[in-house]
Order: sequence, then structure tokens, then C-alpha cells
Amino acid sequence: MKIASWNVHGLNCPLKQSEVRDFLIQNHLDVVALLETRVKIGNASRILNTSFKHWDSICNYDHHYNGRIWLLYNPFHVTVTVQSIGARWISCRVLHKVSSTSLNLTVVYGSNDAAERNALWTGLIAARTSTPWLVMGDFNVVRCPSEKLGPHPPILHEMMDFNSCLISCNLDDIAGTGADMTWTNKQDSLTRVWSKLDRALVNQQWITSFPTSHALFLESGLSDHSPVVVQVQEVIKTHKRFSFLNSWIQHPNYASTVRDAWAPPTVGNPMFRLFTNFRKVKHALTCFHRENYSDLTGRVKAAKEQLKDCQ
Repeated sequence: MKIASWNVHGLNCPLKQSEVRDFLIQNHLDVVALLETRVKIGNASRILNTSFKHWDSICNYDHHYNGRIWLLYNPFHVTVTVQSIGARWISCRVLHKVSSTSLNLTVVYGSNDAAERNALWTGLIAARTSTPWLVMGDFNVVRCPSEKLGPHPPILHEMMDFNSCLISCNLDDIAGTGADMTWTNKQDSLTRVWSKLDRALVNQQWITSFPTSHALFLESGLSDHSPVVVQVQEVIKTHKRFSFLNSWIQHPNYASTVRDAWAPPTVGNPMFRLFTNFRKVKHALTCFHRENYSDLTGRVKAAKEQLKDCQ
């Protein structure tokens, strides 16, 4: 499962809509949060139905007229259940239909105003959970001075408020690659500013459940922000597929192995007895293969070496 967020810096332009569609396809996304769309509610349905017609959507127009957050998801791959929506965030539960992977997702669009951001921090602290939790988006503030390059240093108390929130929520940056600075004002060299405003944060339960998950920070494209793509990977125990080898039939003990496994009586209805006997034969043949046909590759290699010596 792949989840992404991108501050697209306006989505009324058809060229940006096309770029976002390409972004969805190229990265095989299941869920994506589009931030700062600047699309009025009257135009939202038209754009969603034309540019993203195969995606379901959740928007926060009830809390802000400009549609700060669009949460798009592929209904064939995931089920999304809304938990809470505000002017600066959408929190939901995401269930992947194939793998049954379940997680909490909060996408945020931080304000330029420190007081409004503090309200967002309070909301995140109230939403903290002991289940796997991913918080991602544009936070509009950096965590440390090295995350901003430009003529003006970051404001100390704003960084402290942000870090205090993350400590309270037990959140930290997920392992990531790609762009270090995710936003630039794209001005000339004397006034240009680079900052790490976009990030993906996870709690300890996430790390335990998805230890190999990671984030990729891509090029900004037509926007001034880099998109963030999180690859969710769950450690799943898999069983080897049972395969019947025709060579077993030629072994002198094959028939007796199957007969001995099938012979003991099984109590239950006919269908239950049939499948129980199949399982017993499968187990017997697995042991039979291990005893007589294990390490076939090594044995073939040894036989070739023996043939080579004889020749």
C-alpha cells in the first residue's frame, strides 16, 4: 500500500490536474492527500468528476471554503473511514482490502500563523492513538535550524512548540530518501528560501507493525512543495505453495505413503472428511519429499561434477 501527500499550490489549472494524475499513476498510489487546492466548492465536483473520476474523495469544505485538503483514495484497493475533520486536518482509518492491513492516517495542512498552528498541535495531541499512526502533510514549520536555508533563521519558539507536540504524540520522522528541503519560494539567489516543511511522522506502534516502511520525497514539479510518498510494508508470514511433482510417482514408496496417510478414519460429514484426508496426504507427501528429494539443486550439481570426473 502507498500513501502520499502533496501541497499542489492550487489545482484549478488543467496543467496541474494533469500532473497530479500522472503522479497518481506513476507511483501506484492507493491514498493521496492534495493540500492547498484553492478550488472553490462550486468547481470541486467538476474537477473531481473529470480529472479523478475513478477515485473516491473526502474534502473539508464544511470547515474551510477553499478546500484546503482533498483526500483521494482508490475504492477498489482500500476502505477509508473518517474519524474527524477540521480546517487543517483530516483523520481517518484506512483498510487495505487485499492484505487486510489497517492503520490510522492524519493528513495536515499547517497554517502560516503560529497561533493557528498551535491549535493544530492541540488537535494532534487529542487524536494520539496506540495503534499504527501516520501523520503527514505540510506542517509549515521546521524542527531544527538546519532544516531552513535563507536570509532569515527559523523562529525558536515555533520549533519548540512543534517538537513538544511530537514528543507528546510519540511521533518521529519515518526513514526517508530524496529531497532534504521540501519547499522553496523559487525566488532569485539572494532572497531564495529552502525549508523542510513537508514530512511523514509515525508512532512507535507503526514502526513495530511496519518496520520496513519508508518515505520518498520527490521533485516539486509545477508546485513549490515536494510530494511525499510513503510505502507501507507489513511483515507477513507466507507459506510455500504445495506443488505435486510427477517424479514422486516413480518412487517405490510413493503409493504406500499416500495409502497410509489416507487410511485412518476421519469423523464428520463427507466434505469435511475429504478435505481432512487431503491435508493428511499433503503433510505426508511434504515429509516424503523432504526425505527423498531435498536439495535437488545441490544433488544435480554434485551429479554433474561426478559425471565430469568420469568423463
